Amino acid sequence: MNNIKKAYYAHWIIVTPYKILKNSYLICKNNKILNITGQKPLDAEIIELADKTLMPGLINAHTHTELSAIAPHIKYNKDFISWIEDIKRIKENISYEQIKQSAAKTYQGLYNLGCIAVGDISTSGLTKEEFIDSKLYGTWFKEYLGNENEVDNCQEIKAIKQGKNISLAIHSLYSTHSELIKSIKQSTGKNLCSIHLAEHSLELEFITSKKGKWKEFLDSRGLIYDDWQLPNTSPINYAQNLGILDENLLAVHLLYCKDEDFKILKNFNVNTCICPRSNLNLHNKLPDINKMQKCNLNPALGTDSLASTESLSIFDEMKFILDNYKNISENKIFEMATINGAKSLKVQNLFGTLEQGKIAKFLCVDICPTKPDNIIKEIIKEGGYSIEWIE
Repeated sequence: MNNIKKAYYAHWIIVTPYKILKNSYLICKNNKILNITGQKPLDAEIIELADKTLMPGLINAHTHTELSAIAPHIKYNKDFISWIEDIKRIKENISYEQIKQSAAKTYQGLYNLGCIAVGDISTSGLTKEEFIDSKLYGTWFKEYLGNENEVDNCQEIKAIKQGKNISLAIHSLYSTHSELIKSIKQSTGKNLCSIHLAEHSLELEFITSKKGKWKEFLDSRGLIYDDWQLPNTSPINYAQNLGILDENLLAVHLLYCKDEDFKILKNFNVNTCICPRSNLNLHNKLPDINKMQKCNLNPALGTDSLASTESLSIFDEMKFILDNYKNISENKIFEMATINGAKSLKVQNLFGTLEQGKIAKFLCVDICPTKPDNIIKEIIKEGGYSIEWIE
């Protein structure tokens, strides 16, 4: 889009999950949404999409594109430690160039699947330039783990442009020295920081008892954890004690949380993200979305990586939730995939809805039901296979 005012006429326009307009014009200029009106504008170029539906781009708040290169060589129907060991072994036999090329292809694939912004985790740090060159917004995170006490000072934290950022991530509480965790969070400041949190039973056992199979795994790797401020009462309490819970933290997975844990996260305004398909594949467990909602947490959706799930499509993630959580409305699911995701990545002023002032990049869906009540459900069921970008 350029400085020519354009008006996109569609049978339905999904402004937000709870505001759907019929037979309206979405007016844009200079890459911004100016207005939505039922009156045909006389000063704009009209683009007829009469039998289509317009909707916001989707947000994938948690993935690992650098693992796309290993996806054809890994199976995720193993125990968690074996899966981790397989990832390490396979990555050692894949070149840096393969990882970078695969990530670039994955970024384009995410965009083709209707994703406008992403929270992407990179342990190797190899995929940063590919993210910068991609069409996606969001945050690319350089992830740290292990026993170092400080963050690499060479790792930059910066904004590439409005809505596109480089920051740092903590791998997890069960894999990272407590001082390094605090150092990362301090380094990111008011920038977004990501962490895998309360993800699996081995993590829970290790953090609460300093025992179990994860302890044995760390011992086998020679990782010293004597001064990690463990044991603790729960992963959430441990994170609270380390002082990392705030509105600039994105906590991902949250499979092993009680009501009081969710309340703590809410009290600190922590951003949350769930990856149900990956969780089922790796841990045979699903996040408790109902409890999260009862505690007024509004999770975003992520897919995790192709090493743990079948696709990186947020449409597929929405459909999975629709099929497996019978008492969660399609509007709530759509909210997770759009405005909740935008808020979790701090791009809600640019994306997540089709409201005035947002960037004029949105999806045109080849679905046109007779009633607005059916639109979102049909879009989720269709799975995003009849979409195109308007930009």
